[in-house]
Amino acid sequence: PSRSAGMYRALATANAFARDGWRVTVLTTTRETFERLTGSDPESEASIDPRVTVVRIPFDAERSDDDLANWSRLRVYSALLWTALRWIPAWFSYPERSYGGWKKPLVAAADAIHRELARLSPGSGVDWTAVDLWWGDERFVARDSADRNAVQARTAFLDAVGVPAERVHEVAATEDVDDVEAAAAAYAAELDAHGPEEFDVLMLGVGPDSHIASLFPGRPELEVRDRSTVPVTGSPKPPPERVSLTYPTLARSRATWLLVSGEPKSEAVARALSPAGTTVEETPASGVSGREETVWFLDRAAASRL
Repeated sequence: PSRSAGMYRALATANAFARDGWRVTVLTTTRETFERLTGSDPESEASIDPRVTVVRIPFDAERSDDDLANWSRLRVYSALLWTALRWIPAWFSYPERSYGGWKKPLVAAADAIHRELARLSPGSGVDWTAVDLWWGDERFVARDSADRNAVQARTAFLDAVGVPAERVHEVAATEDVDDVEAAAAAYAAELDAHGPEEFDVLMLGVGPDSHIASLFPGRPELEVRDRSTVPVTGSPKPPPERVSLTYPTLARSRATWLLVSGEPKSEAVARALSPAGTTVEETPASGVSGREETVWFLDRAAASRL
């Protein structure tokens, strides 16, 4: 029931998807939080489509506490310093600095929704026991590291839907091989031995710098055309060591889907979709496409510069 202007866009978006037959779940905070931070308009809740599920996640907005008895001495004597010490870490964990402390419970709630989607997957008509998964890139870290794409995918989806272990083709981890070069070579060998002639669907994210997989602007990995994989060292985005598929391998896809959200990525999207004004070296996302279709899935913020 926020009175903030951004509420209307979120409300309209959720309602539109619900009208089109989607199952919609909205993660938001409690009514009390809105009352403290933005003011509230309870009547706006009457406009929510009844088919929309609303999950309210408590948000400890310490800065909204106006009871001076609860303030620390630092906050009393230097409110600006107190605020900065809380906002600076939040910049690195959440798009809006005021909400950095909300990330952990928000991610936990999102993971719960992913598990529910996995539970419902038998009704999707997909035979997950017949699906093979390969990785466009992977971080060269320990096998159980939360930084690994495979760990995140297993936790959120793959284990629940029952994809057989032998069909999930993971990149070697730090305990499996001596270095990232060996990991890339081993993955190339597995692709050569067991990989398909073409991938059915390639799903990619796009970074604010327009990187895809682990192919970053201005990097030598962009030029590799004679191998299916490439080791990455000194990555501009941590962790520093990674394994990535190369452009020729990414191009072996019938359909390429690029999923992008958020205003910080809008410039990268605009450049990638105007290839005449850029190069692959500057904008890696401009250099990938599917053999039969290429689809960009954008939210309004990511599309705001088109």
